[in-house]
Amino acid sequence: MWLTSYDLDPAWGPVEVELARRASIGERADLAWSVLNPALPTERGGHSRVLLGARHQGDSVWREPTRWPMHVYVCLPVDGVEEASNFTRDQVTIEYWGLLHQTREQAELDTY
Repeated sequence: MWLTSYDLDPAWGPVEVELARRASIGERADLAWSVLNPALPTERGGHSRVLLGARHQGDSVWREPTRWPMHVYVCLPVDGVEEASNFTRDQVTIEYWGLLHQTREQAELDTY
């Protein structure tokens, strides 16, 4: 899969995504620790590991979506819990809104 920015400022991508392992925030258990290549720029530096979660109810990064691209939250845990898999809401911040694409070609062509 490939990730692009849904936010226009700053725009970035496409970034290759590999889903690494499941994660949860509270009762929501459909998030994924994801490895990105290249790393994303954030206010806290570049990050090659982020949490991705589907933005719309009924979607999941772990299932093949019925429509592409899939809107996702791109999240980072607060300092001190970077290796966890289960988080509370106050341990995670949404850094960006992104779009997951099936292929790099689609990521380069899709516009929003």
